[in-house]
Amino acid sequence: MNAPQQSDRLDYIYKLLVVIALLITATMLAADIVIPMAFAAFLAVVMLPAIKRMEKRKIGTALSITIVMFATLVILVLLMWLVINQVVSLINDLPNLQVRFENSMDQLSGMLLSDFGISLVEQKKLLGEFMRTVSVYLGDVLLTTTSAISTIIQIPIYIFLFLIYRDKFKQFFVSLSPRYEELG
Repeated sequence: MNAPQQSDRLDYIYKLLVVIALLITATMLAADIVIPMAFAAFLAVVMLPAIKRMEKRKIGTALSITIVMFATLVILVLLMWLVINQVVSLINDLPNLQVRFENSMDQLSGMLLSDFGISLVEQKKLLGEFMRTVSVYLGDVLLTTTSAISTIIQIPIYIFLFLIYRDKFKQFFVSLSPRYEELG
């Protein structure tokens, strides 16, 4: 292999790696938009047969989309109600769980003192460090929750837009195909 060919090949590899790095960086920076859009696109494809069936019955496109999305929302609300119902029953059992937890903690404290020689002062220090760690974790949970709520709000909007403009998306992607240019 002579020097100019090797230089051209290295230049090509360098440019390819730069493009890949830029694509990965752009995807990571745009994840707050890309992930909800991908999820919405998947759900739009899943909902499309029901919408087409309704459109065949002379129901307008926007109304069909709205009805299917509303039915999906009702199903999701029923599932959420089931989960919330289970959480409420867990909360009702919380006083019994608290008593069990306190008894277990007393036994654990006694075991740490007798078996490992960890004094009550040291146990309180360990508990304080644990609580700081938990508070950081709860802060992360709060941030994740607000991000999830934002995503949940974005997804139905994207679904509606994907479904209402599906013919335009189809025309765009077909126009990108080289076979389309040969036929047209």
